[in-house]
Amino acid sequence: MNSQKSFTLIEFIMVIAIIVVIAAVSAGLVTYFTQNSIFIPNKLNTNLAASQIMGSIVEGDVDVKGGLRFSKSITAAQNYILSFHSQNNLNVTYSLNTSTAKLYRSIGGGANTIYPYYLSNIGVNMYGKNGQMFTYYDANENVTAAAANISRIKIGFIVNSGSGSYTDWQGQADVTSSIAVDRYE
Repeated sequence: MNSQKSFTLIEFIMVIAIIVVIAAVSAGLVTYFTQNSIFIPNKLNTNLAASQIMGSIVEGDVDVKGGLRFSKSITAAQNYILSFHSQNNLNVTYSLNTSTAKLYRSIGGGANTIYPYYLSNIGVNMYGKNGQMFTYYDANENVTAAAANISRIKIGFIVNSGSGSYTDWQGQADVTSSIAVDRYE
């Protein structure tokens, strides 16, 4: 008695169905991990840049001892420009160029340089929020443009790579802070 064993049509269809399910799940996981391996570094770059920018403006850095928090006076107040005398008597100016989407900084009347310097190399752009980066308030919490009357500054900006969208595998950091301006003499 010679018996041959083979798959029935139903068994064959079930094996194919299982393979299709495994392939679909695997394809989804591969896409997820690939997207996140690109998205996460972009997100980290934008978060790092936003944190460094806000920290430098508010607290200062190696070049500017004591940032806005320890300023002696505000010298210019515009939607995209902030200028102040720092703790070490330097005039510091931050200006957001809306056509290049880059932040520039000038220290002591020197040349405007992109800040932070690495932004031009990694494809990160910066934008003000609601048509401005800096909003200035007087002691009564009224918006003012008079540098001598400023008692609080609201800083708001968006840093992104590409479109900033997760679906485009890009990163975005949306940052807002407010700081009371105490004039230290």
